[in-house]
Amino acid sequence: MNTILWIVQILAALVFLWAGGAKLVSAESMIQAFAQLGLGQWFRYLTGVLEVAGAVVLLTPKWSAFGALLLSCVMVGAIVSLLTRLTG
Repeated sequence: MNTILWIVQILAALVFLWAGGAKLVSAESMIQAFAQLGLGQWFRYLTGVLEVAGAVVLLTPKWSAFGALLLSCVMVGAIVSLLTRLTG
């Protein structure tokens, strides 16, 4: 069971590293998505930093719960943004 949890944590960390990295390197799709939000590109950088930091902390055994909580908060914000600003 412990091995399965580590595999899931590593995969989640890789996904958040990829997503956060795309925001930090200014991928065109990320620039457009955050322009649609209307909060400014500073919010893209903040989100990218939070995602990358959360992914790194997720892989730290002592702090992994905090990393999961941080990433959960980021994802709640993403869902709210998707449902209220980016659709329709």
